[in-house]
Amino acid sequence: MLENTTFGNFVADGLVNEIIAAHRRNLSWDGEFCEDDLFVSEDERFVAIAKEPRKSATHDNQFLDLLQITNWFVDKYTRHRMMPPYLEEFVNRVHQIPSWRNERGRSASL
Repeated sequence: MLENTTFGNFVADGLVNEIIAAHRRNLSWDGEFCEDDLFVSEDERFVAIAKEPRKSATHDNQFLDLLQITNWFVDKYTRHRMMPPYLEEFVNRVHQIPSWRNERGRSASL
């Protein structure tokens, strides 16, 4: 079993928090950001998505943002055949979002 690293937790938390903050402002990227848009300072004090969110934060768009960051995490960690438990749990939760049949459950999950 892999251990979480402070830096890994910082990056994961920072990027997810950036997405959640945009969603709270009713903004989304509609899943349209790439690795070049993700920024982490070398001194580990700043994490951001450089591309500005310009879409409305509909439930579908929120899911696409979370799916995009999940795909990025998965790509980074599976390339080396390892994923910390922290990210594995996050990935599983994001992939379960579409299984909610009712709007209330999906909204709560998002």
